[in-house]
Amino acid sequence: MRKLGFTEGQNLTIEHRPTGEGVAKAFTGANELVAAKVDVILADGPEIALQAATAARPVVPVVMLANNYNPFDRGYVKTLVEPGGNVTGVFYRQQELAAKQIELLVEAFPTRTRLGVLWDSVSEDTFQSAERAAQAMRLSLRPVKLEKPPHDFEAAFRMPSAGRIRQCFGPVKPRIHSTSHSDC
Repeated sequence: MRKLGFTEGQNLTIEHRPTGEGVAKAFTGANELVAAKVDVILADGPEIALQAATAARPVVPVVMLANNYNPFDRGYVKTLVEPGGNVTGVFYRQQELAAKQIELLVEAFPTRTRLGVLWDSVSEDTFQSAERAAQAMRLSLRPVKLEKPPHDFEAAFRMPSAGRIRQCFGPVKPRIHSTSHSDC
């Protein structure tokens, strides 16, 4: 931003509102940003961030970083080239990548037929894509749903549904991958 002539505290103000503390707080935070007369809202991460930003009134431009949901399928944008409305941004194609990553696991470890999948409510679309890919490749899927963050990975691997997992897949998402875990 400095190269473009912006300096925080002089001609740039960055306001942050968390979206991981529940739906009501996400929507309240987006409305607070609009009330503060921001020029743009960055909706980063889970879909709730974009839902809250697009619901805030009056309407302001929204830049999305869509992760673990498809903004086209959900109707937020028409295309990335011509999104329409007040939303533009980046879409991480996690659903397609999940299927490819499962395929690569099968190629790398062809004798392993049991696959653990770490997922939570935020990564449900990506989990469903991984599930379809695993079924198509005749893998025995062991879904391990992670509940409220911070995630307790050790407890998740002790769950009966985890079984004897020899390989695992975790949809790309900051909360899962920012936590170091030696078992996966």
